[in-house]
Amino acid sequence: MNINLPLFILLSISALIGFLMFKRQNKKGSLGGPICKAKGFWLYYTIINWFIILPYAIYQLPLAPESYQMVWIALSLSMWIRGIIEMYMLFVSKNWTPIIGISHDIFTFIIMMIAFFYGNSSNITPEPILSFYTFSLFVSIIVETYYAYSFYQIMKGRTQGEDGLWYAHEEDPRFKKIILVTTIFNYFLYLALVLFLFKYLLFLNT
Repeated sequence: MNINLPLFILLSISALIGFLMFKRQNKKGSLGGPICKAKGFWLYYTIINWFIILPYAIYQLPLAPESYQMVWIALSLSMWIRGIIEMYMLFVSKNWTPIIGISHDIFTFIIMMIAFFYGNSSNITPEPILSFYTFSLFVSIIVETYYAYSFYQIMKGRTQGEDGLWYAHEEDPRFKKIILVTTIFNYFLYLALVLFLFKYLLFLNT
């Protein structure tokens, strides 16, 4: 059993970039405002998992239950489309609002459910870690929806324009509950992701 070197390098580089972006975001005057550690870890989880790990798993694990693969495809495709649109609206048009994110989260959850029940897994007994990981993806969308809704309740329309704020940070007591919930679910979601990586993707049987 050898380490999957290309994936290990990709994860290492992405972790370094994530750290540098976290430091950059917390410099005074950064577009979007400062970001707390918990939200930084959450943002890294979503980017590495939804945009990189899922497409890689779809390619690398063709024998996974079809219903699980359908969920992976639905989530990854939905988030790639959103990611392109959201980056433009955040950094160019500067008119992104949590309502758009909430609507997309609900849509994504629905298509994931449809994909799960549409896919055929009757001839395969899912392994526990695969099931745990796939279940965690549904949880991640529910959590994402909660974050967006809670942030909207606090910020309302102050996410737009040059002075828009997109992130929760420790200095504002209004974000205390969001940060706590984020921290708790970070442990759960990272556990599922790490188990999945170590079991199926990070090491190769030779």
